[in-house]
Amino acid sequence: MIFLVILIAFFVWCLFYFGKRFLFDQLTLCFLFSCQVNTILDMVVINRKMLDFPVRLFKEISNISITFDYALFPIFHCFFYQWTYRMNWKKALIVGVLMTAALTFVEHQFVQFTSYIVYYKWTWYYTFLSVLASILLTRLVVRLWFRQDSRKTKNNMKLPITG
Repeated sequence: MIFLVILIAFFVWCLFYFGKRFLFDQLTLCFLFSCQVNTILDMVVINRKMLDFPVRLFKEISNISITFDYALFPIFHCFFYQWTYRMNWKKALIVGVLMTAALTFVEHQFVQFTSYIVYYKWTWYYTFLSVLASILLTRLVVRLWFRQDSRKTKNNMKLPITG
């Protein structure tokens, strides 16, 4: 079931980036890496009883919010990466702070007016800091991965000097 949610989210996401091969490769890594990081962090936070998702898909399978961890948040990471992959770190940090503030505001509204998220030992600034750290970490990993990959390609393309 989790695989089905990931597959549907990934398919919808692919429709937006079809044809941009280089960016598509980076965004695929961004999507998959953020799924894993968010799942691990959510499991730690939920097992420590800091917050809960009372309304969620597949309650019998997992305590985490599968919709958020495997669809919404990875797409948020991809939008952030797509907007900032050509920016330097200062501008990317500013964009990250603004996007994280918007997401934190939306989550705070969900906490106040719905029963989708319940805070026990969690506050909005934990959300802000964890989301900001997560998107910056994902951006760093993707940038390092593809910088290393481009170095391999450049080194393999050089012809040996013959005398």
